[in-house]
Amino acid sequence: MYNTNRMKLDFVMFVDDSRIDNIIHRRIVNRAGFAKKVATFEEPGLALTFLQNTLREEAQFPDLIFLDLDMPLMNGFVFLDQYAGMVGDIPKQSKVVILTSSDENNEMKRAHQHSQVQAFVRKPLDKKSLIRLMYQLAWSAPPVIQPAQQN
Repeated sequence: MYNTNRMKLDFVMFVDDSRIDNIIHRRIVNRAGFAKKVATFEEPGLALTFLQNTLREEAQFPDLIFLDLDMPLMNGFVFLDQYAGMVGDIPKQSKVVILTSSDENNEMKRAHQHSQVQAFVRKPLDKKSLIRLMYQLAWSAPPVIQPAQQN
C-alpha cells in the first residue's frame, strides 16, 4: 500500500466553475490526506485575486493548483497566462495540474507551453489518480496524461 503521509501538501487549490466537481474533489483530497488545506474557486478571476493578495505570504500560497480549462467567464488558458505574469513575483512556485474532461490534443499541447503545468488528469478526480499524481509530483516525473476512464 502507498504511504501518502510523507507526501502531504500544505495547500491545494481547485479552480473549476463546477461547484459539484469542487465538492467531490475536495472530499477526495481530504479523504486521501493529500493536503492540509484545500481551497476552491468557481471563478478564475477570484482565484487570481487571491493569489495576487498572497504573493508575499509563502505559507498561504498553494503548493498545487488543479485547473479546469473549460470555464465560461475566463477559461483556463487565460488563467494560465495571467498566472504566468505573476510568476516572477512569487516566492513559492505552484505546480499546476489540468483537470479536464476533454481529449483535445491541441489543448494539451497548448497547456504544456506553460512551464507551471505538470500533468493532466481526467475528470472526475479519483483516489487512484490522486495517488498516481502524488508519486509523479514527488519524483518530478515528466507530465503524464491519464487515460480516460472506461464506463
